[in-house]
Amino acid sequence: MSSFVIQGNTSGSVTVAAPAIAGTNTITIPAGTGTAIVTYPVSYLIVAGGGGGAMGGGGAGGLLNGTTTLTSGTVYTATVGGGGTGVQENGPSVGGSGSSSSFTSLTSATGGGGGGTNTNGGNGLGIAGGSGGGGGAWSTSNIGGSGTPGQGNSGGYGNTTSAGGGGGAGGTGGNVTGNNGGTGGTGTSSSITGTPVNYSGGGGGGAGNGSGWTGGT
Repeated sequence: MSSFVIQGNTSGSVTVAAPAIAGTNTITIPAGTGTAIVTYPVSYLIVAGGGGGAMGGGGAGGLLNGTTTLTSGTVYTATVGGGGTGVQENGPSVGGSGSSSSFTSLTSATGGGGGGTNTNGGNGLGIAGGSGGGGGAWSTSNIGGSGTPGQGNSGGYGNTTSAGGGGGAGGTGGNVTGNNGGTGGTGTSSSITGTPVNYSGGGGGGAGNGSGWTGGT
């Protein structure tokens, strides 16, 4: 461990020590009278709320990870977005989109898109979001919603019987296969908590005459 000592004019002292294994920190000493400013690097993982499913799988909430620099004495605000509301697979509406998550004003992840409906002639489009919702079945437009670049991927498409999977942070939502719904897009692994965990997997698409598929890991 390296250290140095600042002695007071008459008594007292301040010791500044750095552990043998340490990150890169910066202490800025003001030119005049003032308070030393300490900055330090941190890692962040921000995941928005996922989209609610309908016939199509809900899209995963957008995922952002990286590093930034924080300053001591500063108050930082974190906002955690909620998930979207799911709807009946044969109802007239698409699933609700998730809400955004943010950490200060530095970064913001967008909410996931809702899945498309199953209604014949209805709105079968998956909604765009962090990752897009899967396209619905039995509808005029079965395309999955688009994802946000750098945060997620698009949803899969449906057909006349089954629906596409919602997109995930690590991959696009699966398209239908015959009468089977599409799989949810894979998530992204992060070890920010010390253990590898997958985040932001998409929801699996529903099936009218086959098997629905699982969500992405």
